[in-house]
Amino acid sequence: MVSAALAPAPTKKRFLISCRGTAFFAPYYPGRDPWDTAYEHIRDNSVFVLYSRHGPVATPTWEALREAVQHANLARMVRERAKPDDAEAKTLWETGGVEAILAWLEMHPAR
Repeated sequence: MVSAALAPAPTKKRFLISCRGTAFFAPYYPGRDPWDTAYEHIRDNSVFVLYSRHGPVATPTWEALREAVQHANLARMVRERAKPDDAEAKTLWETGGVEAILAWLEMHPAR
């Protein structure tokens, strides 16, 4: 018989998750009609493209994601073209809108 003092302590398994980026619930899940959202208990925020006989149809979720990627790419262009000590450019790539970023890029063409 092993005394309680000598018995190994129970171990707990730990799962570490390191996730970067964006995770979506499901781009399209079967067993439902993606066009019929009136009677569903969850919104279809993860449905990006709906299928039709005329080809794919973009959803507001897809358009929002496309605009976000475009904005991030423009901000990256400002960061790459700006001088290291340019405080105005730093503010622009951190908080600037698309119109302001485009105006800055037109005034500062690529070298």
